[in-house]
Amino acid sequence: ELGLPEEGELQNRKTANHKQQVTMKNTIYTDGSCINNGAHNARAAWAVYHVQKKILLSGVVEDCHAQTNNTGELVAIMKAMSLLNHLGERFGLIISDSKYAISSISEWNVEKKVKGQKKANYELIKLIQSKLLLFHKLEFEWVKGHSIDPYNDLVDIEARRVIS
Repeated sequence: ELGLPEEGELQNRKTANHKQQVTMKNTIYTDGSCINNGAHNARAAWAVYHVQKKILLSGVVEDCHAQTNNTGELVAIMKAMSLLNHLGERFGLIISDSKYAISSISEWNVEKKVKGQKKANYELIKLIQSKLLLFHKLEFEWVKGHSIDPYNDLVDIEARRVIS
């Protein structure tokens, strides 16, 4: 049993009412995980959970991507976007405990070079940013990891399970 939270059990949401009205039918939690992060034998995974549809998906990060925790977080967001697209949805709220992933997608200009080098995960971030055009309104929200949010805990446990 996955220990899914009951409807309404989600606590301490700081989302404004108007945002909830627009996106609550498509709220997806994401998480990435990595064992041996930064080592040659690292292995990364991702997990997503669609709250309203009760869809839990997870997998390992493909070898073509860097095997890091940050990559797992980014791949999870990409998989959440793919799930929304597959369901024919053009509105959504993606919730992640990774400030890195959210800011890299929504704030970075990946074409800029930092000290002559492209940012880490350049190709993956560029791909995700290009897929944003598929949506009328896709919002991102940060939630504190390893806290009291049962859906965030669910995707955290699932991502870690995949690579254990």
